[in-house]
Amino acid sequence: MFKRMTVLCILLLFSAAGYAQNDSRDFNGYRWYDDGISFTYPLSVAEDAIARFTPATADTPEEVKVIFQNYHNDEGWLDTGAEISVIPASSLRSDISYFSNLLADFANGIEEAQQQLINPTPGMTSVVAQVAPLDFQTGSGVRFVLEMQDRQGASNISYRFIGMTADDGYLISAIFPFTAMEFKDIAVSDAQSLDILTASDFTPDLTTLDALIGTLSVTPPATMILTTQANGDVSYGGIAFAYDPTLAYRVEVDAVEPITGAEAEQSMFGATPGYTLFSFVGYPTDNIGHQPQMFVMPVSEFPAEDQPYGLRLGELQNFLAAKPELHSRSATSNPDDALPILPILNAAQTIVSQPEYLRFGSGEGVRYIAYYSQSAEPLTANDLFYVYTGLSDDGQYVVSAIFPLFAGFLPQGRTVYEIADIDQFMMNYRTYLDGVLLQINVMDSSAYSPNIQLLDALVASITVH
Repeated sequence: MFKRMTVLCILLLFSAAGYAQNDSRDFNGYRWYDDGISFTYPLSVAEDAIARFTPATADTPEEVKVIFQNYHNDEGWLDTGAEISVIPASSLRSDISYFSNLLADFANGIEEAQQQLINPTPGMTSVVAQVAPLDFQTGSGVRFVLEMQDRQGASNISYRFIGMTADDGYLISAIFPFTAMEFKDIAVSDAQSLDILTASDFTPDLTTLDALIGTLSVTPPATMILTTQANGDVSYGGIAFAYDPTLAYRVEVDAVEPITGAEAEQSMFGATPGYTLFSFVGYPTDNIGHQPQMFVMPVSEFPAEDQPYGLRLGELQNFLAAKPELHSRSATSNPDDALPILPILNAAQTIVSQPEYLRFGSGEGVRYIAYYSQSAEPLTANDLFYVYTGLSDDGQYVVSAIFPLFAGFLPQGRTVYEIADIDQFMMNYRTYLDGVLLQINVMDSSAYSPNIQLLDALVASITVH
């Protein structure tokens, strides 16, 4: 009899969704280490949530869509149909004030505004009910129930939310399919029938979904740097670099504040330095676990060596001063041989392959291909990362980069592995890792997406002044 082992690597700092408490999860996505998009959702609504980025086209705006999923034994992770969309106002065809006015008219029951915002499918009749204003953490909007009916009388019902951030920077749209208690009275319209229902007559109930939307926060980057297909040069705050335009069509920059004092006491890694964060929008690999990012951290921001970040800084400084011989390694090696990485990750450096010392424009560091894990699981095509950690020549800045890689030679996607004896697999896990490491070691840079040479060139171009 085969046992099923679900491969779902929950890396607290890598994953789109992390546990908040037994019956709910916190989603912290899109710009990963910064606020970006965040909310809390109950497990009664979905078991997981992932972010998918869609670049703008001639006909559609740029969009980050958070997709809710549940796990099915035979088919793996499947979309539930529930989603939250975040669309930058700058990507919309119409001025954001147009949507602001429509939302106001919608809340006041003006049918024309409702139809424009709903944009019903041709041949379908729409019924709007349970309209109510609803605030979220960084904005406000309108919640409503939408019933769609086709010509044959078949219908579906869903919870909807449309809103905007308070700074008019983003349009928010949410859809949650649900069911309603049958309560049709031929003496009243469908809208009246739906309006008579209480919050608990819907599944999930309205109160639960309102509370979910109420936790939503959308935080814009400090700066957005637009690039073109012909020019991948970036310059910001004394930091400059160049990248191949196939790696991104925009770079977002955030100034992340340090964590100190009472907040640091509650943090897993204590006090943390402030830093400048570069996020690459339109990166070619759809890795839901980690956004492609680069970090520049002033050494003066690091805490003392009795704190984890201070200790890691000292280790990096000593490592680059000694420049020990580099070699590939897996979990069979001494954990003390782990190569430097900042920011600190809540996961073990399980595999290191193809490590090299690499200079950037104003300093030096080490780059390698890595796999980080918290448990014994088979690797998939989306589990490897390009990692770079270095110091500027004047010792004043830590420069690091973490880019997800797609390795097509490994099994693809979130897979349910059929393993005859899980205990045996665990016992032989180190042998399994050594076998995977041999595969990775012999692959050249073009075996990955993106090509590792493009990432090396990006790192080599970095200057910090």
